[in-house]
Amino acid sequence: MKKKILFFSLFFYLFTFVYSQNINNKYLSLTSTAKENSTTSVSFSAKNEFKFNIIFDTSAVNSIKIQWQKPGEQGFYYNIYRKISSAAGSADFIKINTQNVNENIYVDTNITSNTTYIYQIEAVDSFNTKTLSETAQITSPSIILPYKPNNFKARQDIEKVSLVWDASMKGSFEIVGYNIYRGKTKEDIKFYKFIKGQTKYNDEEVEPAIRYFYFISAVDAQGNESEKTEIQNVVPFPAQRTGLVTMPTGYRNNIFDNFGLNADILFTYIIGSINGEHTDEDIKKTDGMGKIGVSLLTADVKWTFINDFDFPASFGVGGIYTLLFKDSLGASSVSGIEKTFTKDSTLVQMYGGYLASSIKTIYNINFHLGAMLAPEGYLPVSFMGWLSSYISSEETGQNYIKPSSFAYFIGMDRRIPFFEKLPFRIEYLVPWHSNEKPLMPDYYLINTFIDRFINFNIGYFHFPGGYSWIGYINFRFTVFPNPYK
Repeated sequence: MKKKILFFSLFFYLFTFVYSQNINNKYLSLTSTAKENSTTSVSFSAKNEFKFNIIFDTSAVNSIKIQWQKPGEQGFYYNIYRKISSAAGSADFIKINTQNVNENIYVDTNITSNTTYIYQIEAVDSFNTKTLSETAQITSPSIILPYKPNNFKARQDIEKVSLVWDASMKGSFEIVGYNIYRGKTKEDIKFYKFIKGQTKYNDEEVEPAIRYFYFISAVDAQGNESEKTEIQNVVPFPAQRTGLVTMPTGYRNNIFDNFGLNADILFTYIIGSINGEHTDEDIKKTDGMGKIGVSLLTADVKWTFINDFDFPASFGVGGIYTLLFKDSLGASSVSGIEKTFTKDSTLVQMYGGYLASSIKTIYNINFHLGAMLAPEGYLPVSFMGWLSSYISSEETGQNYIKPSSFAYFIGMDRRIPFFEKLPFRIEYLVPWHSNEKPLMPDYYLINTFIDRFINFNIGYFHFPGGYSWIGYINFRFTVFPNPYK
């Protein structure tokens, strides 16, 4: 009898255990195949019988909203698993939520346009019992990318490149800006800068005389990028460095392989004196504003035989040819010097050869030294004789100026702090034979110049018996290589 009771007890225990296991089949576990704190990839141990009734909302083109039915009334949190339908294998599901989801709704924003995704929801109760949903799939919305910018141009400028383009048409989202790509070769082009809401950009972070390659693309509010434009290439111009004011430097514009050659055209118009003083005993007085009216048209051709790109200093030899024109409305009073230099002509020729040297020092300061040689009376600095009526070409005159065949000049230029695009230049001109003490001269001219600043400049002219401040305008153009101001 005892054996029968023991047998039935054992049979009842086994039946109860098997039944309880069948009841618990709907609480299935997930086996993680990833390490903690990493994106989780899981495989499922069995198919779940519970229907979560997953529904999707794809009304927003940049996200998928997922909603589902709760598996019970007790408190749950949820994990969301996803894989792409084209992916193979049972372990391709990735956990996409980084924190527990406490409501039965989730918005997946990390999606790709027109892609089919398969989702499963895992519900976890307060006892850490996990319930897994059925799989459900949905295809993400198709996103229209921004349209490619049209009429993209890269234009040469002085020490910069100007980029311009037409505004792009939007796709699914508003255009917020443009990506600029840049490189020194086609193969080297990389992302350079994002420009917000503009259709032009001045790239000043360039090296003059170096070729650059550009293309751009439009970017929308969701970070989607348009097709890239065609590649444009351009060489930014160097700043004008071949001349001081009226005199040359030892530099050249190394924009292309021009074999050290450089050709400039220079135009100077000396308007008149602003203020001055002279010491002639019979007419001693302080001068006010007066017309001078002299124009100088100069051709300057130079060969730089040592280049500062390769050596600390730069040296060049060249020649200058100048035509001087007298303004009929002015300069008529400059009679004393006309006999020597103009020979009563309104058109005067001056020419000479020169040697110039330049060196760049600290704080972007460049120093220049030059010497000029010409036949007596034709020296290009002879235009100084037209700047005052109180100097004489007659040896018996009180303020006699002897013609010179040699002159030297000293110059300096540097960038103005906070105005880096406005170089300041100054030059000091001394005709050697026109001074009794050429190294401590009494007859000299100091010219100043601020580049790109309305081109009106001030000079200081000192001569035996007086001085004057003069106003003039000055332009220098490079005609070789590649004309530019």
